[in-house]
Amino acid sequence: MKMHIFRFWPFLILPCVFVLALPCYAEAQTIPGLTSDQLMKLQQQTGGAQGNAQTIPPTVSSQQSTIDQTFSPYQQSSRVLAESRLEKILSQRAGVSLKLFGYDQLGSGQSIKLSQVGGVQDDYILGSGDEIVISLRGQENAEYRATVDRDGRVVLPKMNPVSAGGRSFGDFKRDMIAAVHRAYVSTEGFVSVGQVRQINVLVSGEVNNAGMRTLNGLATVVDAILVSGGIKKTGSLRHVQILRGGRVHTVDLYGVLTGRASAKSMSLANGDRIVVPSLGPTAAVVGWVRRAGIYELSGSGIGVRELLSLAGGTEVRGKYKLAILNVAPDGNNRMVSVETGRGVVRDSEVLFVQPAADKTVDQATLAGGSALAGQYVSKNTKLSSILKAPGALGTEPYTLFGIISRRDPITQLRTLRAFTPLSVLTGGEDVALQGDDVVRLLSVGEARLLFATIEKYDAFYRNVEDAQRNPYIRQSTQDDSSAASSKTGDQQQASQSQPKSPFENAVKDFDWKNRVFRYQQLSPSAPEAIARQSLTDAEVAVSEMLDDGHKSKPLAYQDMPKLPSAAGTDSNANADSSAQAVQQYPGVSQSQPNTSVGGQTVPFGMGQNPSPLFGERDVIQSDETTPLANRRIVRLSNLALQLNVDPLVLVNFLKDHTVTVDGAVRGPGLYFVGPSANVEALLQAAGGTSRWADTSAIEVTSTDVDLATGSSRSARRVVSAVNGGAAVARLLPHDQVRVGEIFTDSNVGSVSVRGQVRQAGVFQIFRGERLSDVLKRAGGLADNAFPDGTMFLRKSLAAVEQASYQRTAQQIEESLIMAMTRVGTEAKLAPEAFTSLQGYITQLKNQKALGRMSAVADLEKLKANPAIDPLLEDGDVIYIPSKPYSVSVMGEVLQPNAVPFMPGLSASDYVEQAGGLTQFADSSEIFVVRPDGTAYRAKSSWFDFANSEVPAGSTVYVGRDIAAYNVRQAVVDLTSIFSQMATSVAALAVLSNN
Repeated sequence: MKMHIFRFWPFLILPCVFVLALPCYAEAQTIPGLTSDQLMKLQQQTGGAQGNAQTIPPTVSSQQSTIDQTFSPYQQSSRVLAESRLEKILSQRAGVSLKLFGYDQLGSGQSIKLSQVGGVQDDYILGSGDEIVISLRGQENAEYRATVDRDGRVVLPKMNPVSAGGRSFGDFKRDMIAAVHRAYVSTEGFVSVGQVRQINVLVSGEVNNAGMRTLNGLATVVDAILVSGGIKKTGSLRHVQILRGGRVHTVDLYGVLTGRASAKSMSLANGDRIVVPSLGPTAAVVGWVRRAGIYELSGSGIGVRELLSLAGGTEVRGKYKLAILNVAPDGNNRMVSVETGRGVVRDSEVLFVQPAADKTVDQATLAGGSALAGQYVSKNTKLSSILKAPGALGTEPYTLFGIISRRDPITQLRTLRAFTPLSVLTGGEDVALQGDDVVRLLSVGEARLLFATIEKYDAFYRNVEDAQRNPYIRQSTQDDSSAASSKTGDQQQASQSQPKSPFENAVKDFDWKNRVFRYQQLSPSAPEAIARQSLTDAEVAVSEMLDDGHKSKPLAYQDMPKLPSAAGTDSNANADSSAQAVQQYPGVSQSQPNTSVGGQTVPFGMGQNPSPLFGERDVIQSDETTPLANRRIVRLSNLALQLNVDPLVLVNFLKDHTVTVDGAVRGPGLYFVGPSANVEALLQAAGGTSRWADTSAIEVTSTDVDLATGSSRSARRVVSAVNGGAAVARLLPHDQVRVGEIFTDSNVGSVSVRGQVRQAGVFQIFRGERLSDVLKRAGGLADNAFPDGTMFLRKSLAAVEQASYQRTAQQIEESLIMAMTRVGTEAKLAPEAFTSLQGYITQLKNQKALGRMSAVADLEKLKANPAIDPLLEDGDVIYIPSKPYSVSVMGEVLQPNAVPFMPGLSASDYVEQAGGLTQFADSSEIFVVRPDGTAYRAKSSWFDFANSEVPAGSTVYVGRDIAAYNVRQAVVDLTSIFSQMATSVAALAVLSNN
């Protein structure tokens, strides 16, 4: 029986194994995270599908057409490459810093991402490991995925194997579609590549990390080089070799870098070997080319035209001078001129490309922040033809002053010329433009900026001159500089982080930098050094004002310094022609209303929303792409850069065209004026005159300078704006214009009336108004008013009182110091006593004065005696109290208090009611202060006070006897005196006997 069991044990075990394997198989079918494609591959590798490793049963998965793989370099190198020895040598020869072309892109490793969206191209070479997707549509609907086997074949059901390895995908696809037609009836086949195989290539030579690299079939030579860390600067970019099947293929990577070839034309195959040889011959190109640098040559030399093409060509079209710095047989470098398109550049030579002519003729420039700023034809062109274009003046023009920077055709030096833009618009000062002219108009904000800079410049220059004459001022200036430099770290960091002007980069490369260096070597006391340093300090100060103005809220009009605007007429034109010009040209009318000189004029550029200190920042600053000549200025040196003149020349030119206006105008201060500016235009630029301005007599102080004799004559003239005289009165540089006010009795000020009046409040007063007048306006006194106790406070008297307190405190302090410093036998003041008295002195210094004056508010008394009716001043305070019913007793009495008033009582009576005098009281120092503020000394006999009546509301004050009489001290003093006299007599007697 046992033998039979052992005979059939294999048949018993196999079903058990099969049963045990079923859960495992089911589990394999439901492994989480596996797609159907991965599951079919797993089945294929484990012998599924009847042992056919190439054929996969049809599935319903969609065709995968996106291949995305990322390969990282074996060692990520820095993107900043060190300068090679070749670069140093050629940079030294060329005089500029040069870099080898292409190594910034291929000289360091980086990750690559090989993506293929859509179908693989027909020129792709298939190989073992590529996955092929075949879709059947028609009578047979199925999809198969097969992998090219090691024999390079693809095997599908009902079809003969199709050769794929080493063939292009296009050829294989045609053969596979033909095989489908033969195997299946009425069925179309569609072939694509699913997964691309992996390949192994060997990278060697001048690369940063040589070795075997694993990529996919879509990789190119560039991909393999980047994954290998890039090519060293000693390696060649033009002779990269690919060794494949015993053949050598040379690849020129310059084709990829310059866009002449595609990287896909250098696809790799499994087993390829990439060799990067050493760097070949090189040549450099510098100058006006788009891509200056060092280029590797494909041979021993390169044509000039071809080298220019590698460098991207010349930057702009024009005439150029070409020269080659070649190496002579004796080893010396020699510069040789060549013609464009001719000549050969050889190894280690440098091609220089410099312009042969770069001067623009018959061109003028309109500079500034206007939308029409730019270049204009200067030949046969008048200045008015440019300014009359709508919008040429900008949105906020300052039409009193403009500048023309003109180059002398012989000396080639630039000179500045002033003009009046509005006069040009009305037919005056219309000059013909010349080549290379720069016409600069100013906006309101720019003019205001220049005003502040000139004022600061003059102030700094005067301070330096005073400091040179006065050592004390110099020390104070140094102390101020030290205090300014002792900013906290946060403040310095905040100042450094301020946005810079768009002129900063341009100034760095400007031709003046060598001259500035020379200026810095001047002696600090040299006049030129003082002027330049003062100008620099002024620009910095105004920049800080500009920043502070934008940090704070917009300033009100009355807080803004100098508000220039657009106005002005030609001397030959009247006010009507000026108004006509304003209405004719939109560029002026937008910001320049036609207002009369004596009327209320809103300054141009203000409107409903006043701008900050120098205008809105977004208006002043310009974009970096804006041409330099078209930018709004933020410093005076920016304007000098636009005009192509020295900043010191510009600041003195501006000073020579300034006038000053003050008095009854809304914007007093400094203004720029052109040759045809007149008084009416200046007043409009100053915001117009105030309401109380006397325009019938405007003072103009002028100084006429005679250059021939070197003399000057100052004169003062009176201009009337009533009859149009201001419109024809021309202004001269450095004129001083003053507009007086009309004398009026109003606007003198106000007084405050408080207390027992019928209508208390603040009252505006006329000049010459008296106390009785304002009491009548207040409705008179109330029934319970006490006019004899009127408190009348005045500011001017308070100031006098305060000065008296300070003077008295100083006198007491000096007396105490003298008492402490006595010498000899005289008694000194103890330091403790001085300390205690110092508190009294401090209290006296800090005592606030009231400025009270005696006054009576009884209208009947004031009417009867006008001499006691005081004239009112601005700020007076009148307080009328209620009727009092007590008398205050203060000072050295036993019980200081308020005693009820009783008619007929004297000062002694009230003192007795307060308990009498203390032991320190001085009976001769008893005062009575009446309710109106007057005081008198209470008369007294040896034993009693005089019976004089004290009025109600008075104050009785008893003084203190500071140095009380001491009998004992008197006896001691007398004894000492007589003793000294006796000693003296005895001494005289002895001397007489001898």
